[in-house]
Amino acid sequence: MPFIAVPLTAKVIIETTVGGIPCFNVMHVSGDSAMTDADVTYLAEHIHDAYETRIMPLQSDDTSTVSTEVVALDSSSAPGATFLHSVAGSETPASVPANACYCASWHVPTRYRGGHSRSYVSGWPNTFLATPATLVAFTAGVLQAAWADFRSDVNGLTPPDCAPVELVVVHWRRGGVALTPPETEAISGVTVSTNVTTQRRRLRA
Repeated sequence: MPFIAVPLTAKVIIETTVGGIPCFNVMHVSGDSAMTDADVTYLAEHIHDAYETRIMPLQSDDTSTVSTEVVALDSSSAPGATFLHSVAGSETPASVPANACYCASWHVPTRYRGGHSRSYVSGWPNTFLATPATLVAFTAGVLQAAWADFRSDVNGLTPPDCAPVELVVVHWRRGGVALTPPETEAISGVTVSTNVTTQRRRLRA
C-alpha cells in the first residue's frame, strides 16, 4: 500500500503486552503545523505518560505497556519517535484472556459509512465482569471517564512547534471516493459499552 500523507497529523501507536502477547491501538493527533522531530518526540513521551496515568491503573498487573510510538504522517514531517518504558498495571486479580476486550468508541460529529474510531483494550481484571459477556455497569463508567481524561490530557499537550493538538479521526474516503489528501475531524467524546468484545490479532499498521 503506498504511503498517503495526512497533513499536520501524527499516527500514534500504543503498544501493550498481555501475558506476553503484543497488542496495539492506533490513534491520530493533529496539530496546527507540520510536526518537527521535537514535536514527535514530545508527543511520544507525553501520550505514553497519559496512557500510563489514566488507563494502566485499570489494567491487571500482568499487563505492561512497552512503548508509545508516534509517526508523523505529513510527508514534510519527521518520521517518528518511540518512548520506551515498561510499567505494570495496578489491578491485582488475574486478567481475562488476551482476546477479550472492552471497546472505547470515539465520537465524531459527522456520521459516515466507514464507522468511527475504536480502541480495543485487553488485559483488564476478571472482576470487571458482571457476566461472561458484560462488564459491571459502574466499571464501564469508570473506564469511560478514564478515556475521557486521556483525551483531555492529549488535547492539552503543548509540543514545541505544532501546538495546539487534538485527537482526531482520519477520513480516507467520502462517498466511495478517496480523499486527496485525507481529512481529519476532531473527536468530541468517548463511550465504553458494557458489552465484552473480541479483537482478532491483525498485522500492525
